[in-house]
Amino acid sequence: MGAKPHIHVISDTDRDWVRRAVQLVLDGYTGGLHEWHFSDTPEMWKIHFGARAGVIGVHIGGRRGCIKLFYDNRFHIKLRNRLGFSKAQRAFRKGLELARRAIPCPKMIGWATDYKTGLAALITELIDDAQRPDRLLQQCRASKEQLQKMAVFVRKMHDAGVAHNDLSLRNILAGQRDGQMCFWLLDYEDAVFSLKTSRIQRIANLHHLNERVWADIELKDRLFFLKWYLQDNRQIKKWAADLRTCIHRHPSKYTASYLKECGIE
Repeated sequence: MGAKPHIHVISDTDRDWVRRAVQLVLDGYTGGLHEWHFSDTPEMWKIHFGARAGVIGVHIGGRRGCIKLFYDNRFHIKLRNRLGFSKAQRAFRKGLELARRAIPCPKMIGWATDYKTGLAALITELIDDAQRPDRLLQQCRASKEQLQKMAVFVRKMHDAGVAHNDLSLRNILAGQRDGQMCFWLLDYEDAVFSLKTSRIQRIANLHHLNERVWADIELKDRLFFLKWYLQDNRQIKKWAADLRTCIHRHPSKYTASYLKECGIE
């Protein structure tokens, strides 16, 4: 595409590798989600493509990494990118803040913007020995350990003053480190920071997560998750009632059809 991205890195020792990796992705980019005729190669392979961004693994110069390419074609997004206010830059800064608050996410390496095309890219470490929990659920039912550890992870995140406006199983990675189950937060451009996460914000986050697992995780398992999140059995009924009210008042596309099928509109 003839793109010449402007590169930002934490360490100057990464600059050349980041430039080569981003250039590789941009040179192979042919359009948005439905126009990009992407083919896996040893140097570049698809991890996940969404409507407005794609996640790609890269392996060049003996080093592996992960690039999230923001290819949102909306005019105001491209304009913001060209003016230097891209989602990649925002994600990079928020990823650094997550690390400062001891909330695990892939390590930040750099970000890049091509001011001509309006494309932007976030470059991080590649965690290739973990999976998104929603994909794990396609293979088997969530275990008690998984639910407990994830509840503790979300609670720790909130206690650290971190909320996530798009909290779902798609935006978390689950894996093992030193024999222990670990989680990493993804899509950090949607993270929100404060001194203390309010109850309203916690309910909003848990509602967002709850409605997206409504049809995949049984009620008793969702209550088990809530128990470990709250760490206080006396509050479970109140919080469960609030989440149930949210589901019925604000059903998204994830739950509206399911509620209809169950005859509980």
